[in-house]
Amino acid sequence: MAILLTGGLAALLLASMLLLIFGPQLDGFIATKVGLSNAFSIAWVIRRWPLIVFLLILSLALVYYFAPNVEQEWKWITPGSVLAVIGWILTSLLFAYYVDHFGSYNKTYGTIGAVIILLTWMYLTRFLVLVGGELNAEIEHASASGKAPGEKTLPN
Repeated sequence: MAILLTGGLAALLLASMLLLIFGPQLDGFIATKVGLSNAFSIAWVIRRWPLIVFLLILSLALVYYFAPNVEQEWKWITPGSVLAVIGWILTSLLFAYYVDHFGSYNKTYGTIGAVIILLTWMYLTRFLVLVGGELNAEIEHASASGKAPGEKTLPN
């Protein structure tokens, strides 16, 4: 299960990152190969961001469903995954702004500064994933049909 989860998450995250980074180039490539008009470009820009957010929410929903050793019902969108993705996007934007405008990592650390920046971003990202999982767990424990902490099966 862990290998399938890792492979599936890698594919979903890679697809969302490729759409994020190479989305405009992909739009131009598809439009020229198929012969589509400007309307396709506008529709692509509008559809690209919801698709990226959906892929990220789906990847976190898969983690929150398959990673814990409990029986639970599948939910496509959970409050924790939505919170984690919104926090992830905001944190990434704010951290990128901080690194561009305030951080002088290259002056202080040299070339290893990029590794420090990457590890700090990964730390912030994983923190948000844990916060989303905790939110889902607390909602599950507080609901009338939810499980008690430590309980592994669904109530009858």
